[in-house]
Amino acid sequence: MSDIVRFRNCSWVAALFVLLLHGGVAFADIMNFDSLSDLESVTTQYQPTLGVVFQNAIVLKSGAVGGSLNELDFPPHSDFNVIFDNGGPIIIDFAPAVVSISGFFTYNTALLMQAFGASHNLLGSAGSGCASNFVSAGSGCTPNEAIGIAGLGDIAEVIVTGDAAGFSFALDDLTFDRSVEAPVPEPASFVLLISCVTLVETARRLKRSRT
Repeated sequence: MSDIVRFRNCSWVAALFVLLLHGGVAFADIMNFDSLSDLESVTTQYQPTLGVVFQNAIVLKSGAVGGSLNELDFPPHSDFNVIFDNGGPIIIDFAPAVVSISGFFTYNTALLMQAFGASHNLLGSAGSGCASNFVSAGSGCTPNEAIGIAGLGDIAEVIVTGDAAGFSFALDDLTFDRSVEAPVPEPASFVLLISCVTLVETARRLKRSRT
């Protein structure tokens, strides 16, 4: 392996260690609910894989494929399925917590999204931009409005409230990020890092001495 290749490889290793030591890595998950059936209640289906539990949520599939959803007024943001608030606010619990959450909403009444910490302390909230945005509302607002919350700390629960009786909004493509703590490098990795940093510094000094 040439010195140039060795230098470049060590530069990448050093950069990777800086990233791991000084900040976590965020991974985004997106739920489009298309693996679920029409009129299926959404509860713990996503708990085993994503650690997410829902309350007061029901799946509606587009009428274009034989489902119950009026997609002319409440078009899905993607594919065919959305979830509706069923009998009250949609409550979403995360274990472990997330650092951001957003989704695409079509609604017939103003919405409020609230984010809570592990002690059920209110971290912050976000509201819809209009009183309604379903297609035939005539409000001038476009369906599938993006509403989200981020940068407030660890979010353990989110509550989205529309009409108290439910069936007031559709949610599609729910997206959330979890921060992953940086792993502590093993001793052998530290040796590699030190060797790489030394090589990088030596190369810089040689370059300076030649100029």
